[in-house]
Amino acid sequence: MLDPVDRLRLRLTSQGYPPATIYRYTQIADQFFRFSGGQLTRSNVEAFLALKGKSGTYKRWLMYVLKALFTATETAWPLTRREVPRLSQASRPFLTVQMMQDLLKLSEENLLDHALLRIAVSTGMRRKELTRIRLGDYNPPVLLCRLAKGEDIKPRTLPLKTCAAVDKYLVSRPLNLLIPLNPLFLTPRGQAITTEYLNAMAKKYQKALGWPSGMALHAVRRGFVTMMYENGFRERELQELMGWKTPTMPAVYIRLVPGQLDEKAKKVVEGF
Repeated sequence: MLDPVDRLRLRLTSQGYPPATIYRYTQIADQFFRFSGGQLTRSNVEAFLALKGKSGTYKRWLMYVLKALFTATETAWPLTRREVPRLSQASRPFLTVQMMQDLLKLSEENLLDHALLRIAVSTGMRRKELTRIRLGDYNPPVLLCRLAKGEDIKPRTLPLKTCAAVDKYLVSRPLNLLIPLNPLFLTPRGQAITTEYLNAMAKKYQKALGWPSGMALHAVRRGFVTMMYENGFRERELQELMGWKTPTMPAVYIRLVPGQLDEKAKKVVEGF
């Protein structure tokens, strides 16, 4: 019979997680299993988080790992959604419209990166969703988005510049018929892109542009949602657009700048 860590490894493998991610998850799961003496209980989860977690961001990640371990062993997760550590605004960076434009400009020479970033800026897709795109999902101007959370598929209509970037990349796309599902995006070596590739790509441009650390690709998603909100999208519309299950998610992603709010309020009352 497989031990809990091996069951987690098998589950993550079957779900298509990359080896580096599986390694990190199983390392934490093994540490927890040794710490708890094999007892998957609420008190042990809380004690482990108190010992290991120093920030809200890291604690949330640890909880995702432990929850995956509980699921793999068919054990009920003992914490509620409200008990997940909340992230501060500062730990949720987002890209402004100007920052996204700078990012696209800098990436123009790298056809793969530029196509990926164009799609991210145009749709707000998650990293995992970018890795899930298949060659057959792209029928310009429509791109099928395979949601990372659930099995839903949402069609997204791409702007002309994004289609042009993807088409330009496809001219030089390497051929590798041995990769299952025939992904749209392949690295120069002909391997399917992974979330690790996307993380490294984001870090490369973050350093080149002189942005503070933490400006990962998810900051583009927050920037996209904020941009849509500032251009008239209501929260219910954002929920449908982004494929969120709960109506509270738009508020988590939208970034309101106090100075801009004050200026907007001033314009509203100027005629009084």
